[in-house]
Amino acid sequence: MRLIRNWYKLLAGTGLVANDDGPGAAQGTLTANVTWLDYLFIYPDGLTLAGVLDPDATGIYLWTGTYNNKPYCALNSSWFLWWSIADTRWYISTAVGVTGADFWEGGSTTPLGLFEASGGAAGNGTLTGDTLEEHKGVTIAASVSRIVTPAAAGFPAAAGSIEMLVRPSWNYNDGIAHYLWDTYQGSNRRFLLAKGAANTTYLYTDNTYRGAVTFQWAANTLYHVVLNWGTNTLYVNNVLVKTFDAAGLGLGAANLYIGDTCSGANSAFSGIIYYFIARDVAMTPAEITTFKAFFENLYIAHPD
Repeated sequence: MRLIRNWYKLLAGTGLVANDDGPGAAQGTLTANVTWLDYLFIYPDGLTLAGVLDPDATGIYLWTGTYNNKPYCALNSSWFLWWSIADTRWYISTAVGVTGADFWEGGSTTPLGLFEASGGAAGNGTLTGDTLEEHKGVTIAASVSRIVTPAAAGFPAAAGSIEMLVRPSWNYNDGIAHYLWDTYQGSNRRFLLAKGAANTTYLYTDNTYRGAVTFQWAANTLYHVVLNWGTNTLYVNNVLVKTFDAAGLGLGAANLYIGDTCSGANSAFSGIIYYFIARDVAMTPAEITTFKAFFENLYIAHPD
């Protein structure tokens, strides 16, 4: 599964805090700097370790969790792939965080590639596959409470998906609009998902209203949100809560607004947006479950 545009997160890992400041007021401020990444690859299908390793650890494996703010992998009951902050490189050893007497040493930038035997280990191995890799883009200083980017111009018209992890500060029946995202400019065919002032959550694609659902958002509750466009299915916390009228993005729009509307006051998300991911493919229920678990572990269970 290849990501097409930007993945947004706070450097401090606490999320984008977007606030409503009252009628006619500015949209609030970010509590910290925000960085976006030109790309982020995360494939839950596993890694392939090939070559001659003694004792043998070759095979295909799944990511297990995170260590030193990077994923680690249990290759089998004896061997682990992990990242060392001290040595700034990847290792395969018998314990996460400890090289021990027998280990294999990998590269300093990516877990993929050659692992050379050290200590009493014998043979070399090559790790291939798709992993979580970040390429950092520009940092936005603390300013307005939304992120604006030309990423929307790259959204494919027919189908794709947006994934977010959010914690609203409001309840669904507060009578105030809260935008998860919006798009505008360019061809001006808006694509947006928002909880409206009428207390329903509604979708627009290709500048056309696709329907609404009365989803009962609750303040200070964690929500994993996935919208597959094209089919226009909305999943919240692994549950399909709405199938909107199916349609793509048409000619789309140029700019993406995360956590707010493209114009006007008092429509900010209000709460924490932990991340925002856009993909050029729809997500399956199994993939939604996998990524929900992965990112909740990364952001909530192990935020550091």
